[in-house]
Amino acid sequence: MRERDKYLDILRGTAVILMVLGHCIQYGNGRAFSQPDIFFNNTAFQLIYSFHMPLFMLISGYLFIYTVEKYSDIMAFVKNRILRLLLPIVCWDIIIYIKFAIEVEKTEGWIKELLVAYFRSLPEDYWFLWAVFYCSIAVWIGRYLFNDSIIYYLLGLVLTFLVPEIIYHLFFYKFMYPFFVGGYLFAKNQELIKNKMAKIGIKRCWWVCW
Repeated sequence: MRERDKYLDILRGTAVILMVLGHCIQYGNGRAFSQPDIFFNNTAFQLIYSFHMPLFMLISGYLFIYTVEKYSDIMAFVKNRILRLLLPIVCWDIIIYIKFAIEVEKTEGWIKELLVAYFRSLPEDYWFLWAVFYCSIAVWIGRYLFNDSIIYYLLGLVLTFLVPEIIYHLFFYKFMYPFFVGGYLFAKNQELIKNKMAKIGIKRCWWVCW
Protein backbone atom coordinates (compact mmCIF):
# COMPACT_ATOMS: atom_id res chain seq x y z
CA MET A 1 0.00 0.00 0.00
CA ARG A 2 1.30 3.43 -0.96
CA GLU A 3 2.36 5.51 2.04
CA ARG A 4 0.32 8.66 2.62
CA ASP A 5 2.20 11.83 1.72
CA LYS A 6 2.06 14.33 4.57
CA TYR A 7 3.33 17.19 2.40
CA LEU A 8 0.39 16.78 0.04
CA ASP A 9 -2.00 16.63 2.98
CA ILE A 10 -0.58 19.91 4.29
CA LEU A 11 -0.95 21.54 0.87
CA ARG A 12 -4.47 20.25 0.38
CA GLY A 13 -5.51 21.28 3.87
CA THR A 14 -4.10 24.76 3.33
CA ALA A 15 -5.89 25.09 -0.01
CA VAL A 16 -9.21 23.97 1.53
CA ILE A 17 -8.91 26.48 4.38
CA LEU A 18 -8.13 29.27 1.92
CA MET A 19 -11.05 28.26 -0.28
CA VAL A 20 -13.46 28.43 2.67
CA LEU A 21 -12.01 31.78 3.73
CA GLY A 22 -12.34 33.15 0.20
CA HIS A 23 -15.99 32.10 0.00
CA CYS A 24 -16.67 33.60 3.41
CA ILE A 25 -15.31 36.93 2.14
CA GLN A 26 -17.42 36.61 -1.00
CA TYR A 27 -20.72 35.45 0.48
CA GLY A 28 -20.69 35.73 4.25
CA ASN A 29 -19.39 39.17 5.11
CA GLY A 30 -22.57 41.20 5.25
CA ARG A 31 -24.60 43.17 2.74
CA ALA A 32 -21.70 45.29 1.50
CA PHE A 33 -19.81 42.26 0.21
CA SER A 34 -22.76 41.03 -1.85
CA GLN A 35 -21.56 43.41 -4.55
CA PRO A 36 -18.76 41.97 -6.75
CA ASP A 37 -16.95 45.28 -7.15
CA ILE A 38 -16.48 45.35 -3.38
CA PHE A 39 -15.30 41.83 -2.53
CA PHE A 40 -13.13 41.62 -5.66
CA ASN A 41 -11.17 44.59 -4.33
CA ASN A 42 -10.56 42.91 -0.99
CA THR A 43 -6.81 42.27 -0.62
CA ALA A 44 -7.21 38.92 1.13
CA PHE A 45 -9.70 37.77 -1.51
CA GLN A 46 -7.37 38.78 -4.34
CA LEU A 47 -4.43 36.99 -2.72
CA ILE A 48 -6.34 33.76 -2.11
CA TYR A 49 -7.89 33.65 -5.57
CA SER A 50 -4.56 34.36 -7.24
CA PHE A 51 -3.34 30.82 -6.55
CA HIS A 52 -5.63 28.53 -4.55
CA MET A 53 -7.49 26.91 -7.48
CA PRO A 54 -4.29 26.44 -9.53
CA LEU A 55 -2.82 24.81 -6.42
CA PHE A 56 -5.77 22.41 -6.27
CA MET A 57 -5.25 21.54 -9.93
CA LEU A 58 -1.52 21.02 -9.54
CA ILE A 59 -2.20 18.58 -6.72
CA SER A 60 -4.97 16.86 -8.71
CA GLY A 61 -2.68 16.46 -11.71
CA TYR A 62 0.15 15.22 -9.50
CA LEU A 63 -2.05 12.55 -7.90
CA PHE A 64 -3.62 11.61 -11.24
CA ILE A 65 -0.41 9.76 -12.11
CA TYR A 66 -1.58 6.91 -9.86
CA THR A 67 -5.01 6.78 -11.49
CA VAL A 68 -3.74 6.85 -15.05
CA GLU A 69 -1.20 4.11 -14.32
CA LYS A 70 -3.87 1.95 -12.70
CA TYR A 71 -6.54 2.35 -15.38
CA SER A 72 -4.96 1.73 -18.75
CA ASP A 73 -8.15 0.11 -20.05
CA ILE A 74 -10.48 2.77 -21.41
CA MET A 75 -13.68 1.24 -20.01
CA ALA A 76 -12.19 0.89 -16.52
CA PHE A 77 -10.97 4.48 -16.71
CA VAL A 78 -14.35 5.84 -17.84
CA LYS A 79 -16.07 3.92 -15.03
CA ASN A 80 -13.61 5.37 -12.51
CA ARG A 81 -14.19 8.93 -13.74
CA ILE A 82 -17.97 8.50 -13.62
CA LEU A 83 -17.94 7.11 -10.08
CA ARG A 84 -15.31 9.50 -8.71
CA LEU A 85 -16.36 12.75 -10.41
CA LEU A 86 -19.66 12.69 -12.28
CA LEU A 87 -21.68 10.74 -9.71
CA PRO A 88 -20.92 13.23 -6.88
CA ILE A 89 -21.94 16.12 -9.17
CA VAL A 90 -25.25 14.47 -10.07
CA CYS A 91 -26.03 13.44 -6.47
CA TRP A 92 -25.26 16.83 -4.89
CA ASP A 93 -27.35 18.59 -7.52
CA ILE A 94 -30.23 16.22 -6.81
CA ILE A 95 -30.01 17.08 -3.10
CA ILE A 96 -30.06 20.81 -3.88
CA TYR A 97 -33.07 20.50 -6.20
CA ILE A 98 -34.96 18.36 -3.70
CA LYS A 99 -34.58 21.33 -1.35
CA PHE A 100 -35.86 23.62 -4.12
CA ALA A 101 -38.80 21.26 -4.72
CA ILE A 102 -39.78 21.50 -1.07
CA GLU A 103 -39.55 25.28 -0.96
CA VAL A 104 -40.79 26.29 -4.43
CA GLU A 105 -44.32 27.52 -4.95
CA LYS A 106 -46.29 24.69 -6.50
CA THR A 107 -47.72 26.13 -9.70
CA GLU A 108 -48.84 24.31 -12.84
CA GLY A 109 -45.86 22.70 -14.57
CA TRP A 110 -43.50 23.29 -11.66
CA ILE A 111 -42.05 19.78 -11.86
CA LYS A 112 -41.13 20.23 -15.53
CA GLU A 113 -39.58 23.63 -14.83
CA LEU A 114 -37.57 22.17 -11.96
CA LEU A 115 -36.27 19.31 -14.10
CA VAL A 116 -35.32 21.69 -16.92
CA ALA A 117 -33.45 23.91 -14.45
CA TYR A 118 -31.68 20.86 -13.02
CA PHE A 119 -30.40 19.58 -16.35
CA ARG A 120 -29.41 23.08 -17.47
CA SER A 121 -27.37 23.68 -14.33
CA LEU A 122 -25.77 20.22 -14.24
CA PRO A 123 -22.93 21.01 -16.72
CA GLU A 124 -22.08 24.18 -14.78
CA ASP A 125 -22.36 23.22 -11.13
CA TYR A 126 -19.23 22.11 -9.23
CA TRP A 127 -17.07 23.42 -12.04
CA PHE A 128 -13.85 22.27 -10.38
CA LEU A 129 -14.92 18.62 -10.60
CA TRP A 130 -15.86 19.15 -14.25
CA ALA A 131 -12.43 20.71 -14.84
CA VAL A 132 -10.71 17.67 -13.27
CA PHE A 133 -12.93 15.41 -15.38
CA TYR A 134 -12.05 17.09 -18.69
CA CYS A 135 -8.36 17.48 -17.84
CA SER A 136 -8.03 13.86 -16.73
CA ILE A 137 -9.55 12.67 -20.01
CA ALA A 138 -7.08 14.84 -21.93
CA VAL A 139 -4.14 13.41 -19.98
CA TRP A 140 -5.35 9.80 -20.34
CA ILE A 141 -5.54 10.30 -24.10
CA GLY A 142 -2.11 11.93 -24.06
CA ARG A 143 -0.57 9.04 -22.17
CA TYR A 144 -2.05 6.07 -24.00
CA LEU A 145 -2.67 7.40 -27.49
CA PHE A 146 0.22 9.88 -27.83
CA ASN A 147 2.79 8.43 -25.40
CA ASP A 148 2.81 11.64 -23.33
CA SER A 149 4.06 13.67 -26.26
CA ILE A 150 4.94 17.20 -25.20
CA ILE A 151 3.69 18.37 -28.60
CA TYR A 152 0.27 16.92 -27.77
CA TYR A 153 0.09 18.80 -24.46
CA LEU A 154 1.34 22.00 -26.06
CA LEU A 155 -1.29 21.73 -28.77
CA GLY A 156 -3.84 21.30 -26.00
CA LEU A 157 -2.55 24.50 -24.42
CA VAL A 158 -2.82 26.35 -27.74
CA LEU A 159 -6.35 25.02 -28.13
CA THR A 160 -7.35 26.62 -24.83
CA PHE A 161 -6.78 30.01 -26.47
CA LEU A 162 -8.98 29.12 -29.43
CA VAL A 163 -12.01 27.53 -27.75
CA PRO A 164 -14.77 30.12 -27.15
CA GLU A 165 -15.50 30.99 -23.54
CA ILE A 166 -19.21 31.67 -23.82
CA ILE A 167 -20.32 28.07 -23.28
CA TYR A 168 -20.80 27.01 -19.66
CA HIS A 169 -17.58 27.42 -17.64
CA LEU A 170 -15.07 26.86 -20.44
CA PHE A 171 -13.03 29.85 -19.29
CA PHE A 172 -12.48 28.03 -15.97
CA TYR A 173 -11.60 24.71 -17.61
CA LYS A 174 -9.15 26.36 -19.98
CA PHE A 175 -7.42 28.12 -17.11
CA MET A 176 -7.07 24.88 -15.12
CA TYR A 177 -5.64 22.74 -17.94
CA PRO A 178 -1.96 23.83 -17.78
CA PHE A 179 -1.84 23.39 -14.00
CA PHE A 180 -3.33 19.88 -14.12
CA VAL A 181 -1.00 18.81 -16.92
CA GLY A 182 1.96 20.44 -15.15
CA GLY A 183 1.23 18.51 -11.95
CA TYR A 184 0.91 15.26 -13.88
CA LEU A 185 4.13 15.73 -15.87
CA PHE A 186 6.00 16.68 -12.71
CA ALA A 187 4.79 13.50 -10.99
CA LYS A 188 5.82 11.39 -13.96
CA ASN A 189 9.29 12.93 -14.22
CA GLN A 190 10.00 13.80 -10.58
CA GLU A 191 12.85 11.32 -10.18
CA LEU A 192 14.53 12.72 -13.28
CA ILE A 193 14.00 16.25 -11.95
CA LYS A 194 15.46 15.32 -8.55
CA ASN A 195 18.53 13.75 -10.17
CA LYS A 196 19.14 16.77 -12.40
CA MET A 197 18.77 19.18 -9.49
CA ALA A 198 21.14 17.07 -7.41
CA LYS A 199 23.73 17.30 -10.18
CA ILE A 200 23.64 21.07 -10.07
CA GLY A 201 23.95 21.11 -6.30
CA ILE A 202 20.33 21.53 -5.24
CA LYS A 203 19.81 18.54 -3.01
CA ARG A 204 16.53 19.40 -1.33
CA CYS A 205 13.73 21.81 -2.21
CA TRP A 206 10.14 21.86 -1.05
CA TRP A 207 8.87 20.89 -4.51
CA VAL A 208 11.04 17.75 -4.65
CA CYS A 209 10.33 16.57 -1.12
CA TRP A 210 7.38 14.57 -2.43
